[in-house]
Amino acid sequence: MNLKFFLLNFLFFFSTVFAQFPIPEEFLTFPVYIKLARGGSATGFYYSDSTNFYLVTAKHVFFDPNSGKLNSETAELISYPRDPYKNPYNLLKCDLKFLLDRNLVVSHKQFDVAVALIESKK
Repeated sequence: MNLKFFLLNFLFFFSTVFAQFPIPEEFLTFPVYIKLARGGSATGFYYSDSTNFYLVTAKHVFFDPNSGKLNSETAELISYPRDPYKNPYNLLKCDLKFLLDRNLVVSHKQFDVAVALIESKK
């Protein structure tokens, strides 16, 4: 329910995997390159509130527009630190099927946006 509330608030303001380690705070406003296991790629961005980390992207990245099924069961999420010469890129392997089966991926019925809960700070 929290994730749906977040999505509705996100759409309102902008329209008028769990990771094995915590996502560094500096990555949370950076763009994310999404590489789908079945082929294809896209972009998104991380978003954080006081309790959770999310990945926000277009709905068609995760779901087939005609069938509504997942385009790929897994994806790699690649982002870079502020200074890419000091640190290597950040790679998270995301199990989209796992997240979807637990209702941790939500999408809007009308708008082309999807949000996945990547990590909970709780």
